[in-house]
Amino acid sequence: MKYILIFIIGLFFYLASSSCKKCINCSYTFPNGVKDTTIKYDEYCDKKKVLKTYEDNIKHLADSLRGTYSCK
Repeated sequence: MKYILIFIIGLFFYLASSSCKKCINCSYTFPNGVKDTTIKYDEYCDKKKVLKTYEDNIKHLADSLRGTYSCK
């Protein structure tokens, strides 16, 4: 009985600490003389909070180059 209780508690903590990973594809475009330049990133997968930080970093980079960004 003791081992079953330990197993259930361990399973609860495992399920509570794991979260679904989501993926996004981001790119940004900025003016570069005569024509615009687009930089595309590979698909990035992680937890929702980490993805928000990743997207904010790309937005900041695009803003610093007076460009636009897109994350889907």
